[in-house]
Amino acid sequence: NFSTEKRASPWVLARFSRLIIRFYWFCLRRPAFTVGSILAIVGVMAGGLPHLKSVTAARDLFSDDTESAKNFDTIAKEFLAGNPILAFIRPVSGHWNAEDLCTLHHWLTEANLSNPEIQRMSSPFDLREVILEPDSFRYRRILEPCDQSFRSIDAQIARIGQTPIVGTLIAPGVADIGIEISFRDTPGGSKRGRFDPKPIQAFMTEFEQTFAGKFITVWGGPAMYDHHVAVGMKRFPFMNLGVLVLILLLYRFYTGTWKSGMLLMGTLATTGLFIFGGMGRAGHPVDVLASTIFLMVTIAAHQDFSYVSSAQMERPENFRRTFRRFLVPSFFTSLTTMIGFFSLCLSEVVIIRRFGLWAGMGALFEWIMVMLFLPSFMALVPRFRRWTKGPNLFLARIKGPAAGRWLPGRRTAQVLLGLLVVTPWAVSAVNVTDDPKGLFPESHPFRRSIRYLRDTRGWENTLDLLFVDGTTAEERAPILAKIGKFPLVVRVEERSGLIDFLKTGYSAEDQKFIERQVSNGPLSKRYQTKRGRERVILYVNSSDVRDYRAFRDELAQICDPKICTISGLIDLYSEYTFSIARTLSESLVVSLLLVTLLMVFIIRAKRTPDGVYLVLSSFWGPLMMLVILSVFRIPLNVYTCNCAAVLVGLTGDNAIQFIFASRKGRLTEGVSSRRDGAIFTSVTMALGCLVFLAAAFTPPRILGVLLFFGFLFCLLGDYWLLKGLLNRSSGKDGDQSPSPQAGPGKSHNASA
Repeated sequence: NFSTEKRASPWVLARFSRLIIRFYWFCLRRPAFTVGSILAIVGVMAGGLPHLKSVTAARDLFSDDTESAKNFDTIAKEFLAGNPILAFIRPVSGHWNAEDLCTLHHWLTEANLSNPEIQRMSSPFDLREVILEPDSFRYRRILEPCDQSFRSIDAQIARIGQTPIVGTLIAPGVADIGIEISFRDTPGGSKRGRFDPKPIQAFMTEFEQTFAGKFITVWGGPAMYDHHVAVGMKRFPFMNLGVLVLILLLYRFYTGTWKSGMLLMGTLATTGLFIFGGMGRAGHPVDVLASTIFLMVTIAAHQDFSYVSSAQMERPENFRRTFRRFLVPSFFTSLTTMIGFFSLCLSEVVIIRRFGLWAGMGALFEWIMVMLFLPSFMALVPRFRRWTKGPNLFLARIKGPAAGRWLPGRRTAQVLLGLLVVTPWAVSAVNVTDDPKGLFPESHPFRRSIRYLRDTRGWENTLDLLFVDGTTAEERAPILAKIGKFPLVVRVEERSGLIDFLKTGYSAEDQKFIERQVSNGPLSKRYQTKRGRERVILYVNSSDVRDYRAFRDELAQICDPKICTISGLIDLYSEYTFSIARTLSESLVVSLLLVTLLMVFIIRAKRTPDGVYLVLSSFWGPLMMLVILSVFRIPLNVYTCNCAAVLVGLTGDNAIQFIFASRKGRLTEGVSSRRDGAIFTSVTMALGCLVFLAAAFTPPRILGVLLFFGFLFCLLGDYWLLKGLLNRSSGKDGDQSPSPQAGPGKSHNASA
């Protein structure tokens, strides 16, 4: 069976190679038809761009069919609390005065009545106290700065500082007052999903202009999160342009011409139209993760053109022959990239699935663009047929004995290869966590608002606890008492606490009357639906999903999920974050298995010696990055977990090129002849990842740094470690590349 398989592999590879080469020549004999057909496909896909949505609301990132999403939507619908922002206002002078407070009250009242985007507004101005007289029952605003007939402004401020909302909407000592403004979902939806945060900016701008010099305002809340995401995503088009410019400059340095970079920029821009147009047609929105697809495809997909350009520099010939020599190996390298991306479709997280699908489609279309479109385009436009000059002088200086001094000995390389034994531990020890506020850097205004909340109130986020209809106060009381003692919970806000405040000082009979009146009044809408379903607001001191999971475990012990359910932004993230570990392990195993099978097939088909070393050295880079992630406890979240899939997607690419460049099984010759392309490809990928540092969000920055070092580690494994393993003696053998003047009979590529 083994011998039959060895005979079958070359036959299958030869048949496939002939098939794909015939298709290549079919396209090049009809260059106008090929170019026109591909551009027509792109045009059809680009027609979806007007329908492309850019999702910014955190809720839209998550699937509607999960329990956490259903609970979140229930709160938004029944309590009109879908998209709230918080404005914490304090006087510039440090002291409240009646005139400014009166102006603020009137402005907020007018905004609440006239702005159709505002669904509900809550503030200390709404808080009332009960005035119970023998023949009347009325509420009186505690804070009524425009009317001081019943109490001076200082007395009003002192009284409001005794209410239960101190520590929530009011800072201790009434150092500030908080306003909660809930914006409605965009009617009919928008290109930014169910909620377009654009009205928030208009509201903030008008407020700041009206009260400039009077108040200092800190803006926070869940909808401000959405607003800052929308603002931050505007950077990605400039980052896409930046990586294209970087590639243009790097190719100018490497190939000696501007034509090479211009050709690649054109193919990448066309691929971008294909990807985002396709997403628009499929109804898949662009989120923070999907915004990086073009950058990822650009960084990962330039490899094919890099190798073709490297060969053309080393041995100038007819451009058709150069592209044809790389047609088959480049197909397999693109296939490994597609495997890495498509493996993410195994994820339970919808945004990761979408990312994997379209990044994989982009990798496939990039191969079509580079290996079919470009040579057909060159056939039509002769001036682009010579897009490179001679060998790169910088890389030429580090060949031969000069390069050999830096290579490891065989035993050293084997020891380094042995580090792969810790990979199972690394997979199990990877640090998977998330925190919604971690999307933004420490200096970001949203993070500053979180710190302000912690400094002035001791909490940074809220959760909603919902009780089923008909749950009595006696049933809720012991549960809430225990919840209040949980480490995560700083404060418990419920309807009964406010009612108790209003009843203070009255007789038992009057207290019953007050309770009936308040329970049926507008004050209860914040805590109770018309059907009688109770909502309790929990103020928590952490948004880290690990802390939240511990809280959920504690909650499950004292309250059956059928009685009380929890909701909030942290809850949404929690349900998805802990599926990341499954995504990482499943996609990693599947992609590694498929890439291994593909490499084994090619190794046997080409009868390449030292196949085990070739496979293991290819895996060494990405797996060592996984080990580093686990050793240094670098956190992985919804965004950064894709690092492993990207690196695994590039696993084997250089090895496949080395195999196809080897003559008669001389792998060392293949490694040396493809060395320049491998180095330039990996270094360009690594430098391209540094563009992620310009992102407005922290996870893409971390992802860029991880990929930067990951690509360099892949280069170390693919070339440096492999060269050491191929040393047959204790000494170092340098790079002995074939002469650039080698004739046609001494081709680098045995598959040509």
